[in-house]
Amino acid sequence: PSQPYAYEASASQPPTGLAVLITGGGALGFLDDRSHYQAQAARLRNLGLDTLIVETGAGALMGPSPRSPAADQRHVAPVREAIRWAKSRTQRVQEAPVLLVSWGQGGEAVIRLLADPNAVTELQIRGAVMYYPSNADNLNSPLKRPAIAFFGEADEVTPASRFNAFTLSFGEGTIPLEIVTLPGARHGFDVQSQARARIGRVLPIFGQGTPAPYDNNAAGAAERRAESFVRELLGSR
Repeated sequence: PSQPYAYEASASQPPTGLAVLITGGGALGFLDDRSHYQAQAARLRNLGLDTLIVETGAGALMGPSPRSPAADQRHVAPVREAIRWAKSRTQRVQEAPVLLVSWGQGGEAVIRLLADPNAVTELQIRGAVMYYPSNADNLNSPLKRPAIAFFGEADEVTPASRFNAFTLSFGEGTIPLEIVTLPGARHGFDVQSQARARIGRVLPIFGQGTPAPYDNNAAGAAERRAESFVRELLGSR
């Protein structure tokens, strides 16, 4: 039978960890670009991580009212189930630390999981990398694991300002979010297929739809910092 998730093993024995790639809004991301996630997964496998691509579903930001348990479940459940699936069926990652990597709406699941001490322990989550994450509910819950988020300076769709509270220390046992703002970059700056400007929107719309051309300088800077973050967090093979 076919696998319900796109899991691929790295060449490392054992793997450095399990990277769980969480896509944006439906159709494998609002930019509808499967090749982007596949390419990112390949880069992570080169660092010795096995990879698992998870789609959280179209319209993830629509439905239950903000901050409700149902809203949290809608974002988190697909990711939690995917990690449990991988660890129960793939012996090589049963005890592997988990790295969450998200784009756009996928960040909604990440910020909820990293703020849940029970979830990060049960799922063995070590940290997260987020690309232009959304924060529709303006959450500011203290994080329990290290995370880094990349934003384009000119991003009007998911602006970095919605994450300002996460950069503050909430006291013992909390970890501020590292925010990297990339000069002049817009939403979707790291998607190579966006060589020609297209319109990107996230629902509900936070800002006006803006062209999202691929930005080689911003993408390269983000990739280098993300790789450094992963090596610091997990090591690499």
